[in-house]
Amino acid sequence: MMVLSVVAGTVAFAGTAAATNHPGVEKVTHYDRAGNSGTTDGYIEVAFDEDVNDDDATYTLQDEDGDELETFDTEDTEITGGQLLIDTGEGDESIIPEADSLVIEGVEDTDGNAIDEEEVDVTVAPTSVSADETKSAYQGSKVAVIDDSETDYDVTIEGDDSGYFFEGSTGQNSEVFVFNTEDRELDEYSITVGSNDQDATVNVRDLGLTVSPDDTSIEDDEAVEGTVSANSGDRDVDVELVDSDGDTVETEEVNLGGSGEADYSFDAQDTGNYTIEATDVYSGVSEESDTITVSKAGDQELDLADNTVEVESGDETEFEVELENTDSGTIVIGDADDDGYEVRATVVDDDDDGIAEVSMNSYDARNSNDGGLSGDIEEDSVDVVETPRDDDEDPKPLDSGNYEIEVGAEDYSDDWSPDAVGTLAILDRETGDANSWVTYSDALDDDADGDDVVDAINDGDITQRSEVAKDDVAIVQVEASGIFGYLNSDDFDDIVNDGDVNVEIEQTNPGQNRDAKTVDADEVEMIKDDERNMLYLVIDTESETFEEDDRFEATFTVNHESELVEGDEDETASTTFEVLEREAMPELNDDDEVEVEATEDATIAGETSIAPNSELTLRARSESGADNPFVISETVNVSEDGTFEGEFDFADVEPGTNFTLSLSAGDLSGDTEFDGVVVEEADDEEENTTETTTETPETTETTETTETTTETTETTTDDGDNGGDGDGDGGSDETGPGFGVAVALVALVAAALLAVRRDN
Repeated sequence: MMVLSVVAGTVAFAGTAAATNHPGVEKVTHYDRAGNSGTTDGYIEVAFDEDVNDDDATYTLQDEDGDELETFDTEDTEITGGQLLIDTGEGDESIIPEADSLVIEGVEDTDGNAIDEEEVDVTVAPTSVSADETKSAYQGSKVAVIDDSETDYDVTIEGDDSGYFFEGSTGQNSEVFVFNTEDRELDEYSITVGSNDQDATVNVRDLGLTVSPDDTSIEDDEAVEGTVSANSGDRDVDVELVDSDGDTVETEEVNLGGSGEADYSFDAQDTGNYTIEATDVYSGVSEESDTITVSKAGDQELDLADNTVEVESGDETEFEVELENTDSGTIVIGDADDDGYEVRATVVDDDDDGIAEVSMNSYDARNSNDGGLSGDIEEDSVDVVETPRDDDEDPKPLDSGNYEIEVGAEDYSDDWSPDAVGTLAILDRETGDANSWVTYSDALDDDADGDDVVDAINDGDITQRSEVAKDDVAIVQVEASGIFGYLNSDDFDDIVNDGDVNVEIEQTNPGQNRDAKTVDADEVEMIKDDERNMLYLVIDTESETFEEDDRFEATFTVNHESELVEGDEDETASTTFEVLEREAMPELNDDDEVEVEATEDATIAGETSIAPNSELTLRARSESGADNPFVISETVNVSEDGTFEGEFDFADVEPGTNFTLSLSAGDLSGDTEFDGVVVEEADDEEENTTETTTETPETTETTETTETTTETTETTTDDGDNGGDGDGDGGSDETGPGFGVAVALVALVAAALLAVRRDN
């Protein structure tokens, strides 16, 4: 017969000397050896590292506290070589799940060397499986895989769907291998054991053991109570109350009964944090509860975390109500007679953290029956009880001024006395300026908030600029307060159409006999930052709406007919942005070539219209058929002023070698490949001479020099067109900031130097 058990590896044991002559214990396993007979036949196998006998030996089984569970002697054992089997009886009680260690006395090897007294750990595997047998085991339990016809045999375990695979063996003088399912997925596992490659199957299922305290926040005069449940009934479960040091305070054993559920109850405890640990006695599967906090019983009180809460009229704000020895209380804001506004509500600390988050929307505080109050959807709740006010008053945002906030543990009544009093200060709102910014396409996540925008600005990923390259992102920033209560949605479509607040983004240069383009709502994402009174409209110019040279004006309007504006005129803020050709241009010499020195730190620089901090890839590739072929790539970030510079190692490239420079950053338009040449490294003396002579044109000049310089400058101007827009104006009008200017300046200086040298 073959029996299976699953706990891999050798079990550690205590009390063994570093070097002994008596027999050594390899592992101890307690399991059901009955196989597929349908009965339970408990055994403890002790695997030694050599042959033994136990003519005068005793064995004491202990629990984790060291208390004796059972004692056995030679009448209960049988020995085969180095394998010793202890018979623990028949029936369900023959498996002792509390077994934790075994004390061995008097076992000898063949030379008479005896174990005086040694305590070793015991692994309990209550479920066993043998050849041609299928068993179910609950996840977290240990399964014994057994073949009692041999020892030290190979074991292979393979999951059907989980992809788990393991190869091992029972080890010396052992017939049992323990498969620990604690970290295994719910799956069917095929197990091959023994020299005859016999198969068995274990289905790992979920016991669904759950321990649920009735309350995780109680006082020190209340009992600790709750429920234990599982997907299997009629099971014994050990329930332990454990303190924050990990010590067991109280223990109770419950039976789940046919319903698979049972209650537990422990006495009132001292203040502190506790958990409940439930362990299924038979399988060893355990589960731990959430932390239970025991507080000192006392008076119930509410308080305000901040005595003054400020918000602009029309905006939203949040403030905290602190609750002591209670999870609910009353809040009253305003006075109907004195302020024309009042709301009474019950605040509930649903997550038991002692704090209730209260939200106040001053825009609709008088427009709806909830008085503008609400709670955190997931953690806290606010149940509005009453909003006393005149039925005929016009709905509008709260006027600026101070409103009293009262909180208390008791329900509101005519003689109600609050525990704490604070002030809700409603401030005047205003509309400020609008500005244009630019960034690259993936600088902000889809769920970005105001903090993310500020971080991106500080990191250089967002730059204030009114020019945006095609396929980059324009950001319209509007500074305004008192609008965020109205903007209670993150959907830009909600404010495009006429209302209290609206936005229009329209083309300003549509061309003759053409309608101006307008930006649709689905092309704009809105980011609200009510903490800083900022609204961001994120516009991706990859849309077909945007073409090169398009100019747009974004206008933000607060309608004068709304209750947000006191005067007769709309409040507006506007800004413009222009869509540029997406291009990049390296610095070129007089022969329209990219010139690099044959050094290990040669640089290639240039200018581009794409957003600062965008990645631009420069690749230098030798000509086809070159004697020393090379490909050198460098990815750089665009600087704030629209320039870029990459460092390359050309030290091993011969001067005079030609190459091709390729630029890539998304879908660049215009030229993206440029001829290049490697030149000799300039020595320090030449560089110093150049620096000295650059100022020579400002000294004495002759008529001949002036004429020569003029002629050379005209030639340089033609070369400068290669870096611009092709219309002969140097390319600085329609491209990024200063685009093409650097190339022209270099040419002018070179011409001046040439004229001076000819003069000399």
